Amino acid sequence: MHKSRLQNLFDASEIAIKSNNLYLTGLGRALSNKNKTSSNIQKIDRLLGNKYLQEEHNDLHHVMFTYLIHENSTPWLHIDWTCINSTTNLYALRASLSIYVGSLDCYL
Repeated sequence: MHKSRLQNLFDASEIAIKSNNLYLTGLGRALSNKNKTSSNIQKIDRLLGNKYLQEEHNDLHHVMFTYLIHENSTPWLHIDWTCINSTTNLYALRASLSIYVGSLDCYL
């Protein structure tokens, strides 16, 4: 992964955690640097739309899970389903990986 793309990803992740925002304009507005707000929003937009980042997301997931699930460990995967709307019989299936600090939702 390119060094500047990785740094931008770290910056966006840190801002998402600190500001509790997970939408494009919220992340752009929460960036604290000397750029204009519109420039920060464009920066986040370019990061999210970066085709190379989209291609590398499986590698990022692999690195994160390798860090969280150590070799020779037995991870616990909890699968749960819940009713979202009983009128339309709409259900959701969710999987969570139990780790030492809590659980991590798994998205496929």
